[in-house]
Amino acid sequence: FGLNAAYPNYGYIGVPLAIMALGDGAAMPLALILACDTMVLLVLTGYFVAADGGAMGATLWRAVKTVSRNPLLISAVAGLAFTATGLALPPVLDTLLNMLADSAAPVALFALGATVYGQPIRNAFGELAALSIARLVVHPVLVAIFFVMLPGVDPLWVKAAILSACLPIAANVFVLSDHYGGYVGRTASAIFLTTIIASVTVPIALYFVFQLG
Repeated sequence: FGLNAAYPNYGYIGVPLAIMALGDGAAMPLALILACDTMVLLVLTGYFVAADGGAMGATLWRAVKTVSRNPLLISAVAGLAFTATGLALPPVLDTLLNMLADSAAPVALFALGATVYGQPIRNAFGELAALSIARLVVHPVLVAIFFVMLPGVDPLWVKAAILSACLPIAANVFVLSDHYGGYVGRTASAIFLTTIIASVTVPIALYFVFQLG
């Protein structure tokens, strides 16, 4: 539930929307927000999945093992490492990985749609409504309040942060739910629902973002 409420769809919606609405300068803050948010949330998710009331040391060790096997975190760390060092993959391997990357989104969306099919949304309406409100309303409002209390920040960064906070749930959350074997059906339904509702709430958020000057 928490990851659904906290992890917006940066990649497929956030970055292109921010560049279109705020200009090319929004790419840098969005990229940093995406990198930091992904690292923090994936590490916390791994910890909470590993925590089951055991001793702190054992829990931390299980968390380290859980996080170290997370494919999303591994890819994020590898990407940062290659960027920082300037290393490049061999052309054949680079082509192969690009082909796999291009197929990842369609496959994930297909799996998401297959999971949504037959889900009793009516029976979970209250839970899905709470998730939608948390993701599309509470999160951006909290981010806006935070920056109001933190003067001196570049307005472009403030706009990018608020815009990223108002996005629907990321498809990566479904991948993580399936990876850890929990909350899969609810996550699929929540992604579907928030993506539809966001077609209304995101333009409203954009209007208020533009009022910031």
